[in-house]
Amino acid sequence: MCQQLNDKFGAFCQTTFQPYQDFEKPHFVAGDDPFVKTLLSVYEKQTGQAGEAIISAGANYGRFFKNGVGYGPAFPGSLDTAHAIDESVSLAELEKSLAIYAEAIYELTK
Repeated sequence: MCQQLNDKFGAFCQTTFQPYQDFEKPHFVAGDDPFVKTLLSVYEKQTGQAGEAIISAGANYGRFFKNGVGYGPAFPGSLDTAHAIDESVSLAELEKSLAIYAEAIYELTK
């Protein structure tokens, strides 16, 4: 998967997709990493709210890449139903998330 991502997007991305080999070790990407700064910038532009890099104790798909991070969709004040039987998201939050993801993909591939 990483090879395919590098082949397709390597010339455009600010990152190199590398497999994260050891899931037992903690995974950390600094908030000043260019990849993280781009994601936070897009969030701030799309929402008008200050972005914040949050450390999570859980495992997520971000650790599949050397400097990968989990990215949304969770908004301040919204009901968190993640991984629940009734997991859901409002249409307004879904629309906002799609705008954020689309711009993030654009910015990361410029």
